[in-house]
Amino acid sequence: MLSRVIIVCLLAFILAACGADETPPPQAADEANAAEQQSPAAAQAEPEEEPPMSEFLADSLHPIEPAAPGRFRLEVTGEVHEGELSSCGWSMRTDEGANQDRFAAAADWLAEDGRRLSLEMWRFVSHDDFFWNANHGHESERVRLLLRTGGDDPVSMMVGIRPRPGADPIWRWGAGDMPAVHVSAEGPQATVVGELDGPDTDGGSPLTGPFELAVHCEED
Repeated sequence: MLSRVIIVCLLAFILAACGADETPPPQAADEANAAEQQSPAAAQAEPEEEPPMSEFLADSLHPIEPAAPGRFRLEVTGEVHEGELSSCGWSMRTDEGANQDRFAAAADWLAEDGRRLSLEMWRFVSHDDFFWNANHGHESERVRLLLRTGGDDPVSMMVGIRPRPGADPIWRWGAGDMPAVHVSAEGPQATVVGELDGPDTDGGSPLTGPFELAVHCEED
């Protein structure tokens, strides 16, 4: 009799041990897998999309009075200046050896009141990230107007830089809505609308405030 009791106890112990090793039901396994997949360690962040490059060419010029071929037209502080361009042209990054889209123009002239003035403007869009910083920028625009007095020449400027694609523009001088310089492939031509700014000097006061500028590279 004692041996039977011992055998029964052993069988009960073995069955209890086997029951502890049973696989959990399918529902419990699915819940465990779901919890593991939703844990922060298992989750993977999706890569962020790179902001698009700035467009060099504009869909249209500003609705201001255009310049005649080979000339510029500048209106600032109620004054209107017109004259011939000393240089004007553009290059695209598709050209051999170019890593920027560039438009630049310049002029020197004598105003009716005898003042000598110089003007230069540009728009650059760099596609080389080596230059994407606060000094050069992915996108750069500038208008510089100089009154030549023979001494400490007054200068007024509008200078804006977009350090990287998608970044907010930084206006170092003057102001505008980037792109403030609209470049058109027809002509080629460009227009600028913004504000010029600059300090007074011993040579006089610069021309500052809202301005409009149109240039047309081609001659008749």
